[in-house]
Amino acid sequence: MSWTDQSGDDADVLQLRFDAAESPLTDGWRPENVLVEAMLTEGFPLDSRVTPRKAGRSRVSIVESEHRAHRLIACFDKNLDPAVPDTLGLTDTDVLVCLDTALDDAAKLRLAERCNLKTI
Repeated sequence: MSWTDQSGDDADVLQLRFDAAESPLTDGWRPENVLVEAMLTEGFPLDSRVTPRKAGRSRVSIVESEHRAHRLIACFDKNLDPAVPDTLGLTDTDVLVCLDTALDDAAKLRLAERCNLKTI
């Protein structure tokens, strides 16, 4: 939902608008479509190898290409399992893309120390 200015002084209506604008994803979004967008944004060609995998309780997609020196790891689950970094052996060159709401602030800090974290 795109943001439009709010008129009036009803705090409840404003809070509902903030909540609705929290995610840039549109209703009915699909993980495979967001993955393609993340791949292109991160410079991965469409013919990259995409390997689906479980990492703890999370479903991830590991994207690799001979044209990129690092991996793109994407998880669009509602919660990112804390086991993901160790299970996948994340390095400081890997890019991890996940939902912003899947992590609390402490988890974001820990992950940012291990990899290149990007949230949606």
